[in-house]
Amino acid sequence: MGDLKQLFEPESVALVAVSRDPDKLSHMLMRNLVQARPRARLYPVSRSRGAILGYESYPRLRTLPEAPDLVLVSVTGDQVKSAVTEAAEIGARVVVVLSSGFGETRYEKGKQLEEELLGIARGCGMRILGPNCLGIYNGHANLNGTYLVQRVLHKGNISLISQSGAFAGVLVHELNTYGLGLASFASIGNQIDIRHQEVLEFLAGDPNTDVIGLIVEGIKDGPGFLSTLKGVTRIKPVVVFHIGRSSVGRRAAASHTGSLAGDFSILRGAATQGGALVAATSEDFRDALFALSCNRDRLPHGSSVAIVTISGGPSVAAADYCEEIGLSVPRLPDAVRKRLSGYLPTFAADSNPVDMTVATPPENFGPAVDLIMGEPSIAGAIAINWGFDRPEFAQAFVDAMQKHHKPVVAFVVENPEVRGIFRRHGIVMLPSPERAARSYRALCEYAKVKMRG
Repeated sequence: MGDLKQLFEPESVALVAVSRDPDKLSHMLMRNLVQARPRARLYPVSRSRGAILGYESYPRLRTLPEAPDLVLVSVTGDQVKSAVTEAAEIGARVVVVLSSGFGETRYEKGKQLEEELLGIARGCGMRILGPNCLGIYNGHANLNGTYLVQRVLHKGNISLISQSGAFAGVLVHELNTYGLGLASFASIGNQIDIRHQEVLEFLAGDPNTDVIGLIVEGIKDGPGFLSTLKGVTRIKPVVVFHIGRSSVGRRAAASHTGSLAGDFSILRGAATQGGALVAATSEDFRDALFALSCNRDRLPHGSSVAIVTISGGPSVAAADYCEEIGLSVPRLPDAVRKRLSGYLPTFAADSNPVDMTVATPPENFGPAVDLIMGEPSIAGAIAINWGFDRPEFAQAFVDAMQKHHKPVVAFVVENPEVRGIFRRHGIVMLPSPERAARSYRALCEYAKVKMRG
């Protein structure tokens, strides 16, 4: 996997060809690299002379002072072959072809060009990511060789492999919104060479990656993919989202990345057999990634959950949905309810869901939540709070989560102090009671995968 180390952790990067026009994609690519403050040496290749964004430019790849580990190619499709040929000639290790106009088109010429690029690479042992992709990102190596418009604000533990660059952009926006971070991102595009399973295997050994998201349009080498997936999920959770499930979606996938999207039921069965979690929607995909990011080492033992709130209605909705999706909301033992009565008002609901109500003295939140989370029949909790912005409420769940080593997910609205405490301590917040329940179920599903070994 040494070639993928040069992809994710290059010591030198060349860009072909960088425009001085800030509205051009190649300039955006250079700007993203420079703003990330990479540890790698940067070599912009441009026909115009002089520095670009503070870096000396070179007229051709062959005029560089060294053979770069990584070459980013952002040129029109008819110029790609020449750039890849020159990269091979100077001994580059990996080329990322961001350009479009290949197998995703309806023209045979595009598919033929892909075969020619692959032949060039294999003739010298060079690897290719793409073509028709958004690029490569590694936050922990300060590498942003992508067309991402929005900056990644936080370095984190979620890594993404995607055939769709747009979905990566959406995920970055949501990571920034929720204060979570991205470790790495590989946009594999038409995957003429580097495929899902190779990146999966690399990320399995990456110390900065705890959770892997996989956006799939089409799998090449199904048996190889499944074999790799089985090995990776024993080590780290993998969440799969398959786009191109319908006849219309498959048609769109074929024109997007040239993928022949397979039957969804077959892929879902194979991914599940391989130990992955399969998301039905983009929301489920995001929520599962976020919940696992915060709780990978704090998984529930069983499918039971306590729903604890000061906001009655949303907790009822959460309880309904938990039951519908196979989670257990067990009634708390009488001994626990009797002890809770010493902390809660007489009109509080104490069976599960537990509605402590806003009348509970803030100093009582801590011992009440500790009692609930400490009960052996409870594997974790969903915290719900609308508009009652008391730090004691948030701290109660943080303390109990850490003491009892059980996961907590939350639905909280209109309470910035509670949200701030949850965010700082790794309690993921979802935008509805139902999505909180689904994210908790993802934790339960991966706990089963870990138990199977």
